[in-house]
Amino acid sequence: MQAILKRLWQTVAYGGVDEDTWNMIKPDVIKLNRAMTTWLSLTAGGIITVMFLLSHVLIGLESSRYVYLIGALLSYLIFFLSHVLGKKRPVCVTLAVYMALQTYLTYGLFIGAFTRTSQQTVTFMVMLVLMALIFVDRPANISGVLFLSVITFIVIIPHTKPASIIPVDMIDAIIFGLLGAIVGTIIICVKVDSFVSRYKLKLFSETDQLTGLHNRNCYEWQLENYGRTYRESIACIYMDANGLHELNNTQGHQAGDLMLIAISQAIQAEFTAENAYRIGGDEFVVFVKDLPESDLIDKLQIIQASLAKHKYHIAVGYDYYTRVSADTFDLGALIKNAETRMYDNKHAYYETTGISRAAHNY
Repeated sequence: MQAILKRLWQTVAYGGVDEDTWNMIKPDVIKLNRAMTTWLSLTAGGIITVMFLLSHVLIGLESSRYVYLIGALLSYLIFFLSHVLGKKRPVCVTLAVYMALQTYLTYGLFIGAFTRTSQQTVTFMVMLVLMALIFVDRPANISGVLFLSVITFIVIIPHTKPASIIPVDMIDAIIFGLLGAIVGTIIICVKVDSFVSRYKLKLFSETDQLTGLHNRNCYEWQLENYGRTYRESIACIYMDANGLHELNNTQGHQAGDLMLIAISQAIQAEFTAENAYRIGGDEFVVFVKDLPESDLIDKLQIIQASLAKHKYHIAVGYDYYTRVSADTFDLGALIKNAETRMYDNKHAYYETTGISRAAHNY
């Protein structure tokens, strides 16, 4: 029973997943809602604008002229919130979603309760189902908006409609409200499941399963972005685990795995995992943007000191570019210089320790 209640709660609160998973897929939810609010608001705004213009020439529409005007203006405001502001402020997309829900439900309610008082309400019933199917958010929130609209409709129509129509409209509103909430929740759960599957597939294809860093696939996909995402400076750091081959041979691959995990944890402790990659068996690459070179050196020393406590050693090489120091930026040269310096550092390590390079096959 407890498991059933938990599942029901997750369905209503987060579309069938837990809160952490919901937060994980939220960028995909925002992206979909932004697209839906953009196109819905443009389409609705265009249609309502036409209705507003027709209200000046067609008899029977003039009484709703200002309703059309307000509906069109709100539609364009929703478009502005979602398409323009929502690009950099995701919260504006969420605001646009609920503004759209309330605007078009209220529009349907107004038509049903005030402009066609002698007829059964159709537009509002359609809106109750349609609005529930368009957007993705916590089902409880969307259902709450639907039920609030239904209650408002039921309170209003006794004052605007004839007694013969009121019971039918009330029953229809309750039925279509429940239908919208149930079907909307099912659709949201399906979409959420799709987002989760897509996220897991993306995570698997871009993540090194041992260390949790990005893998070489992700490195290749993201590489071109680094030439345009920094402001003042960018550095490429190349790292290589010294002695991994010997450790695997003498203590087993599990010991080698622990070394690689320790290196990745040390990297993540000083640099963001977003720009860190394991590109080979014992090779790591990190890109660092807009960090003073002195701070970069300090962080590398901290990483090396942290690993030395576990008797691990890494060869490190980096190259640093600033806009002030040069006019042109060559990402390939930056990476190549870092790699060359890493191998120089590795050579110096083996020369200093007296360990045979050939014997360790690096």
